[in-house]
Amino acid sequence: MRASGMADSGEGTKANEEIPGCPALAKISFGYGWTSALMDRTTVDAMLKAPQDPATNNGWYLDEPVSKKAYKNGVLEWRKDTEQIAGFHAPCPGKFVYYNGAWTAYLPGKAPCQPGKNVSIQVTNLYKSQGQGQAWIDEYIDKLTLLYGGK
Repeated sequence: MRASGMADSGEGTKANEEIPGCPALAKISFGYGWTSALMDRTTVDAMLKAPQDPATNNGWYLDEPVSKKAYKNGVLEWRKDTEQIAGFHAPCPGKFVYYNGAWTAYLPGKAPCQPGKNVSIQVTNLYKSQGQGQAWIDEYIDKLTLLYGGK
């Protein structure tokens, strides 16, 4: 799809910080993607106005909103997942907290009549803190904006 100019994406994983004596934590996943778009900012604006999905709790897994805001000409959303670990033992905590972030934006074409791009960046399963994930998102926002950004 990239060669045709219609879309591109990529994803990678990285181990989370391990706690000695605990089972392996879920791996951090980082990805980006874009699709060619002939639309304007209306989709991003609508996403910003829509409420975040509410928290869900199935007893051992709680997914809850953290924040949603306009950010670098797009929408940045963070969620927090808290997992109860059955049969945990020291030094493992009874709960693991992961953060998931997503940035979505529309980048207009660089030339007149050149289609823009809908772009997204996601990071999931960040153990304990969203700080590192925010730095990765910021770095890729700059890269995607430079490569595909508007005039």
